[in-house]
Amino acid sequence: MLRVRQPSDAVLTEALLTFSRLEPTYPDLGASLGETLPPGYHHGRSSIALGRGDEVWAAARGALDQWRAHTGAGVRVFPADAPLEAGATVALSVRIGPVVDVFGCRIVHVVDEADRYGFAYGTLPGHPERGEESFVLDRTEHGSVMFTVTVFAQGAQPVTRLAQPLTSAVSRLYIGRYLRSLRRACCS
Repeated sequence: MLRVRQPSDAVLTEALLTFSRLEPTYPDLGASLGETLPPGYHHGRSSIALGRGDEVWAAARGALDQWRAHTGAGVRVFPADAPLEAGATVALSVRIGPVVDVFGCRIVHVVDEADRYGFAYGTLPGHPERGEESFVLDRTEHGSVMFTVTVFAQGAQPVTRLAQPLTSAVSRLYIGRYLRSLRRACCS
């Protein structure tokens, strides 16, 4: 849903109701959390060191829970307090040049372990791509905290299939933004 300005909460509420009735647009739910990504998609995986120790771990978890990787990267998440739980649906709005695109994603898997925390969400119909992104914190045995963003995606619409090199570049741009945003949110 392309617009020239950020949509109101009422518009996003209506979009969210529509998105919540839809199913993910790809079969490989949760695959972004594995080592091997499914074939047939463009892939991206990058990590950033956030620091060391329990305070950094707690701050990073809190920032991820509050969608700070997204909001700091210029992505509006609706509802802003959406819980990180499997099955939750969110409406995301992103400014791309002169327009704002609004699309839905569903959290398909949550990781909540002693030294690993995060989630994966997948695309819903209307998203320009088909695939999944994951946002995962890992704590090593020495206490170092890493944040990793992983994506596998392919164009879902004729224009995004034709513009695959451009959409891959935009994906890499946002991965970098997510990484830096979470580091600023928890460790600055």
